[in-house]
Amino acid sequence: MIPSAVVNQVEFIRFKVTWLIDDEVLLPEYALLRLRRELKRASLLLTDDDRERFNSLVQPPVATDLPTAHQWPSPPPAFVLHPPVGSCQLQAGDELSILGTMWGRGIESFGALVKLFDALGESGLFFGMGHGQLLSVEVYQADGSVQSVAGEKVNLGELPRQTLEWYLQQQPYSPRWQMQWLTPGRFLVGRRPMFRPSLDKIVPLIFRRIAGILACHCGIELENVGIQLPSLPNEGMSVGCHWRDWRCLDQEGRTVDLGGVLGTWEFDALDVESWLWVLQVGQLCNVGKGSPFGAGQYLLKPLDGT
Repeated sequence: MIPSAVVNQVEFIRFKVTWLIDDEVLLPEYALLRLRRELKRASLLLTDDDRERFNSLVQPPVATDLPTAHQWPSPPPAFVLHPPVGSCQLQAGDELSILGTMWGRGIESFGALVKLFDALGESGLFFGMGHGQLLSVEVYQADGSVQSVAGEKVNLGELPRQTLEWYLQQQPYSPRWQMQWLTPGRFLVGRRPMFRPSLDKIVPLIFRRIAGILACHCGIELENVGIQLPSLPNEGMSVGCHWRDWRCLDQEGRTVDLGGVLGTWEFDALDVESWLWVLQVGQLCNVGKGSPFGAGQYLLKPLDGT
């Protein structure tokens, strides 16, 4: 388990952004997983300074201390988006919301992210379609209620921050769990997709994803505080996952199918007791290629207990 002295230092905010849609648009399944391209297009509407802040959000600068820079030469973004899944037909006057998480020092750039979301509504949510007005930005408080962020200038001091210690304390107990993939998870090993992943192979990827966020944005190197991933069993796992292609990529004149893992795993709590916290925190981070923008999003469900 991760020490209390460590998780109490890790802060994050959970937010919800809502647009009021101006025109009719059909969003195909997983369309909102491609928001990196749409956000880049929207950034062209920003001032030069705000566009530079956006670039720093998506591609954070390398850490100034050499050990962290060596371990994480391509730092992950401080934000993680959790868009809704499934296709939807939006009409003028409908509302569309996207959830998200922002970590550690990255919270200082939340105002720049809000400006970008405003520009996204102006430029369109999907291939220049689905324009809308930024209706609200809300940040969740510890009790689950929301605090509205009004106006263009975000008062960072008033944002309700949560600690990782509090988050883990709120997780329910269950003797058995189900891990359900909400969006395709694309996991690469040696630059090759893992078409038939097992839980013992996925947990190290989730652990590394968490470690990267904490090192680059919270100033905590998990290895430096004695946290290492324990041995992972792969017995007693009920596996129901499959690979699904969900988009095509035009690459040098040829079409390449891109996909990821969907489905569920079920496992007993005793089998994963020492690393259950990895799966719990990973729900806030997503995992795999495209994870900052919603790919590799999963949910842990207690199958029994409270």
